[in-house]
Amino acid sequence: MTRAVAISNEPNRAVWLKQDPDLERGPVSGFVFSSLDARQVPTHLHRRAQLIHVVRGVSVVTCDQTSWTLPPQRAIWIPSGTPHSVRYPQTSEMRSLFFDTARLSDGAPGTVQVYQLDNLSRALLCEAAELDWGGEPCRVEQLMLDLLFARLNGCSDVGHVLPGARDPRLHRVMDYLRDRPGDNSTLDELAGIGACSRRTLARLFNEETGMSPALWRRQMRMGLALEMLAAGNPITKIAWDLGYSTTGNFTVAFKATFGTKPSKYFQ
Repeated sequence: MTRAVAISNEPNRAVWLKQDPDLERGPVSGFVFSSLDARQVPTHLHRRAQLIHVVRGVSVVTCDQTSWTLPPQRAIWIPSGTPHSVRYPQTSEMRSLFFDTARLSDGAPGTVQVYQLDNLSRALLCEAAELDWGGEPCRVEQLMLDLLFARLNGCSDVGHVLPGARDPRLHRVMDYLRDRPGDNSTLDELAGIGACSRRTLARLFNEETGMSPALWRRQMRMGLALEMLAAGNPITKIAWDLGYSTTGNFTVAFKATFGTKPSKYFQ
């Protein structure tokens, strides 16, 4: 198990593993990380697949232009060889497992997967990340892994996903909205930023993200809302910063996305 504790007050300082999990002898290795401030893990990849679970705070994982915002109830599977970055916007704690998928008895997912953890799968993942995996798993350790994967197979979840863009016109609009989450520009105004017609912009959003411009903007805002809630920001401030005229309107959008009120989400 590799442990990294980042306690510097330097914001957005990059975090790197002190020990390369790809060099481990056994089929499994664990990693524990905690930070008192914002951290960024730059884009990188592992030969091994990675399972990330945020114990405290929120993390944002980005793979190939698509981002997933993960609260403590979620875990994400990143297949081997997949370039990805991870951002921790505030105080955070995580557990991670790395797997040599060629040595897993039941194979492994070949695409990014998000899981909504129950109490048992969360406990198994945290316990496994703390173990010293020096070689081949013993019988008890193998049973733990088998049970963990069995539980994960039953709790797949789409997660809070925000697709990115490849078309430069759509990319400009998305960058504009990310930089100004409280902006309420109309579709015509956004089309001007993208240097295209409103009809073309709506088509690009639908083709590249499967979402309308309005839904993508709400999805982007709700991801930021999770970050701000985890950081302890008041709901009134979050609503204002994200462009909602009232806390009631923000609460309606939040509940439509996550199924509960913002005041209840992290309880």
